[in-house]
Amino acid sequence: MLAPIVLFVYNRPLHTQMTLESLAKNALVKESILYVYSDGPKPNNPESEKLVLQVRALLKTVDFVKEIVVIESEVNKGLADNIIAGVSSVLEKHGKVIVLEDDMLSSPGFLKYMNEALTCYQNNDQVMHISAYFPKTKVKLPETFFYNVTSCWGWGTWSSAWKKFNPNMLELSNELNNQPMLDLRLFNGGQNNLYYNQIVQNLEGQKKTWAIKWHVSVFLNNGYSLHPRYSLISNIGHDGSGENSWSDNPFQQNILAKEIKVKEIPLIENKRAIFAAEKVYKPALITKLSMMIPAYIKEKIRVFSDGKRRSQYFEKRRLYAYPRFLKGESNLLSNSFYFVDAASFLHGFEEIFETEIYKFSTTNPAPLIIDCGSNIGLSVVYFKKLCANAKVLAFEPDQKIAQTLQKNIDSFGLENVELNQKAIWIHNDGVEFQEEGGFSGRIPKEGDVENIVKVPSVSLKSILEKYDKIDFLKMDIEGAEFEVLKDCKNQLSKIENLFIEYHSHISESQNLHLILAMLTELGFRYHIQEAFVRKQPFFEETTMTNMDLQLNVFANKP
Repeated sequence: MLAPIVLFVYNRPLHTQMTLESLAKNALVKESILYVYSDGPKPNNPESEKLVLQVRALLKTVDFVKEIVVIESEVNKGLADNIIAGVSSVLEKHGKVIVLEDDMLSSPGFLKYMNEALTCYQNNDQVMHISAYFPKTKVKLPETFFYNVTSCWGWGTWSSAWKKFNPNMLELSNELNNQPMLDLRLFNGGQNNLYYNQIVQNLEGQKKTWAIKWHVSVFLNNGYSLHPRYSLISNIGHDGSGENSWSDNPFQQNILAKEIKVKEIPLIENKRAIFAAEKVYKPALITKLSMMIPAYIKEKIRVFSDGKRRSQYFEKRRLYAYPRFLKGESNLLSNSFYFVDAASFLHGFEEIFETEIYKFSTTNPAPLIIDCGSNIGLSVVYFKKLCANAKVLAFEPDQKIAQTLQKNIDSFGLENVELNQKAIWIHNDGVEFQEEGGFSGRIPKEGDVENIVKVPSVSLKSILEKYDKIDFLKMDIEGAEFEVLKDCKNQLSKIENLFIEYHSHISESQNLHLILAMLTELGFRYHIQEAFVRKQPFFEETTMTNMDLQLNVFANKP
């Protein structure tokens, strides 16, 4: 009985068409069952949805197989979850499987080789994987050989082997690292540290791949992987179109084997295959030299090779040397940006435009954003760049700083921005305000006596009452946040995304726990990020503008 073919597709109609066309040239294809797992589009992505529908329309034209079964997912599962679930399902029904992805061109002898190998070794539990790929090499190798790397570019297996597959990366990593005589050269198949690095990347969340889990599972079970001398598969996906691929594939095979003869061979890993892989995958001289350069020098090279980054580098150096609380102008952003204090401006630029702490997503084409504590307008400019059609209500009580904010609104030609030169507070009767000259102007605390002025105020509660929904509320009001939040608690449920800069002044009781309790009660889920903390809290007495702690609190509705 022929093994069923399982094809995994997503949103690449051209790649899928080429994969199907090459598969159709196989002699055994008319006798084979083809299962196709079509992943769903990513949410809020019309282009992805359009391409997925094109792929599914293409699948309806397939008429060269014995039977085609298409499994369409309504949601986007991702390749890793799709392959694990699909392979498991087909193996449960058929006991063996041949696996392809939507970017793999097969030679006319691909199915013959795969079926003969799956039949030849089906009763040998030590053989767990059949591969149709091996990189082009000048090293002399036999027609087929065991090289214990589970290449996923056209492969096959049996249900008896797949039962040993463990999808838990942490468990696999722990078991692998507890091996008393772990030979990383054998584990990586001579491919530098490729596979071990993939373990680390998956554990750290940099990648989500299934193939490394299969490779480790086979390795830990002392499994064998059969490979052909000449490849029967060429991967055409390394053109920047895939999520886990690079934009140039040095291992793509242009000439494929027409036929590979399969016969049972001794269960011995071919050491020449590892040697061949080392020669193929060895880093080029320039890569070796690059590995010797310290990271900070590499970063300088990247900076100076990019015109925009080079310009920003020198502009930052100028601003670092700029006197405190002296007005000026900078070209760090696309237009002239005016500041009142270079140090505060630099800190805000790095936090808002480089780290992007205010970044959020919304389906509202014209979101409402309330910016409490707009300062010179870095946040206002960022919000308008993020959502060009947003309506922004900006509040800044420091009259001198508000003038600079208005200059920046004009410099960037921002529309639908309403500037309010008022302090956000619990009433509209005006309030005393301490001018600091940079980012830290505030309602006076105990002991504050200098630079105190009376400024207009507005109740946040009265503002929120005017709207049914607020897409983003930013609250950076230098220690007044708890009183204001408490006053407008009954209106907070209207807010989709809430940012609070929490300030702990040493002259006042801490109330973070009360703010978090309030958010929890209202159904928000929060995330806390440090802004200013003591590195050794039991020992240090360091403060910043009379604060011993400053945190960023991000809250939204699940």
